[in-house]
Amino acid sequence: PLSNSGQESAARTFNAAIPGIVQSKVNSGKRVHLVDMHSKLTTADLIDGIHPTATGYDKMAAAWYAALQTVSGSIGQPGGTSSPSPSPSPSPSASPSSSPSSSPSSPGGKSCSAAYSVTGQWQGGFQASVTVTAGGSAISSWTVSWRFGDGQTVTQSWNATIGASGSQVTARNVSYNGALGAGASTEFGFLGSWNGANGVPALTCTAA
Repeated sequence: PLSNSGQESAARTFNAAIPGIVQSKVNSGKRVHLVDMHSKLTTADLIDGIHPTATGYDKMAAAWYAALQTVSGSIGQPGGTSSPSPSPSPSPSASPSSSPSSSPSSPGGKSCSAAYSVTGQWQGGFQASVTVTAGGSAISSWTVSWRFGDGQTVTQSWNATIGASGSQVTARNVSYNGALGAGASTEFGFLGSWNGANGVPALTCTAA
């Protein structure tokens, strides 16, 4: 759901087409499932009329988890060989932009790289995504650090534990996404604030 009535109308029109699209994929043998996120949240779960609050993300996580549990061989159900690829209803982002940046590091023979992208930006706020990729060997954990150069701050995050000391920011994996096979990737994201500029920082990724 979106607070802006025009955007909400467009989202509902788009969402109405999704069940048929998903069913056509199922009919052709694809293992996809529809998870209706629109019905799980209300506009009270939005921090800025577009992006979810922490409570909103909790509701979304619960919906994903419940959907995954219904699929044989998926999360919590051993014996399967593949996981489903649910198709969520999208939430548009105001003034999106993307500026990737990556920096590999390889202490102790383990390595990883991280790429930073601004996926949405609006007055006073932005959303960013960071993709962490393991190097030539498997890793058990990762830490990504950077220094904001324009006074940005992280206000909310997911799929990582993020701490800050002044402009210095450190993001560490959570329990379920620290172990990565060689060349495998995971992604975390956050909402942030900015004032006047929103430059892309240089990242350092360390792995164990």
